[in-house]
Amino acid sequence: MQQTKKSFKFLNALYLLLLLPLVFLFTACGESPTTKQLSTEATCSTSGDYAQASTQEAYETAVQDKTIGQGAYRVTITGTEGGQDMYVNLIMSGSDMSMKMRMQDPTSEKAKTVEMYTYYTGGKIYNSMAFQGKTYKVYMEMDLESALSEQAEGAAMFDVQSVLDAIKKAGDLDIFTDANGNFKLSTKEGGSFEMDGATITKATAYLNFDADKNLTALKMTYEGSHLNDDGETVEMSGTVTMSAFSGKIAFPDLSSYKSLEEIMAGMFQPE
Repeated sequence: MQQTKKSFKFLNALYLLLLLPLVFLFTACGESPTTKQLSTEATCSTSGDYAQASTQEAYETAVQDKTIGQGAYRVTITGTEGGQDMYVNLIMSGSDMSMKMRMQDPTSEKAKTVEMYTYYTGGKIYNSMAFQGKTYKVYMEMDLESALSEQAEGAAMFDVQSVLDAIKKAGDLDIFTDANGNFKLSTKEGGSFEMDGATITKATAYLNFDADKNLTALKMTYEGSHLNDDGETVEMSGTVTMSAFSGKIAFPDLSSYKSLEEIMAGMFQPE
């Protein structure tokens, strides 16, 4: 499946999950425990008195090797890119992932939004696909971590430490703390920084910590741009929120899913 001309730079990491010889489209029917779990979004407090100025060094020390919720967290991304709305809500827990995504249907010339669910567990990625009037439940064996980090653009937007590192390298920032040790950071007028191939020209970030100085939530609003494959500048803006997740991911019944190879073999057998 080819990407649209105005593909979402930050969502290319998710498109990797769909880059198969077939088109994946999944629409939820009713609310299952899985869809209900993914209806809850990440949250981060932005209230508080951030009058006390802090330093880059203090921020770097506070976020050194930090994760959220011992590596289990929600990520919610909303915004626009190239004039198109984007929405992603996912849960990462260890090596498992559950994700809901809304995007413009790449197979339709009209402005049509589709809602898609994707799951990753046990070294396999699961999805449902529509092809030639039939719907197939398919899985592929895949090392998701290496696939995202080595092949997909935009993977940094879904990793806590990568977001923190990008902010840390931003350079000239206004940095504040409150009485509880939370941080607020914002770019200075005229400042900018690079993040995963995009130029961020305006950003504000909030970081929440608990009493033990563990990072519990992060929220960053941003404005910026990137170049698409044709060398054209694509404007973008949005909000990335991350917060700790407790409990287990509620996967649907995956026992009826078949391997991509098995489905392909059955679809193209000589009649």
